[in-house]
Amino acid sequence: MDIVKVEGVTVEEINLRVEEFDKRLKALDEIQEQIQELITEEDDLLKEIEQASTVRNKAFFCKSEAVRVIGQIKASSTGPSVSTGKSLSSTRLPKLELPKFSGDITTWQTFWDKFVAIVDISDIPVINKFTYLQSLLEGDALLSIQGLSLTDSHYRLACYILKESNGRKERI
Repeated sequence: MDIVKVEGVTVEEINLRVEEFDKRLKALDEIQEQIQELITEEDDLLKEIEQASTVRNKAFFCKSEAVRVIGQIKASSTGPSVSTGKSLSSTRLPKLELPKFSGDITTWQTFWDKFVAIVDISDIPVINKFTYLQSLLEGDALLSIQGLSLTDSHYRLACYILKESNGRKERI
């Protein structure tokens, strides 16, 4: 089942909509950052982070659908004789969920690699990366950075603290 019907839509139109979508998503991130700075209760902040994460995941899904449709349009316009080197598939990947990390150093590297690949290298604001990181931590791992306020510099400090306390090979 396709979410988007492709008839009569050009690649240029979709690209323009994706650009507009990216601008609005950036504005949403900025507003979300301001909202999170105003929230003083930790439980309320965690709920807000979860809701923001859900919205962002849906947004990324929609954008990936647009990119998939662009690929389908390009593939159908070039005809079957031209190979792009990549096979287009209508199979959807399952929703990607990041694991929680509680301080078990045997699961650290897997957690950290996934976090870096999905969140840390993304172009979302640093403060959002920090809130995602906090929402994925539990137990001792969360306690190790709990005193840090939500700022850009504290995000890097939190990453450093977590890597130093959990990513040291000699401890494993």
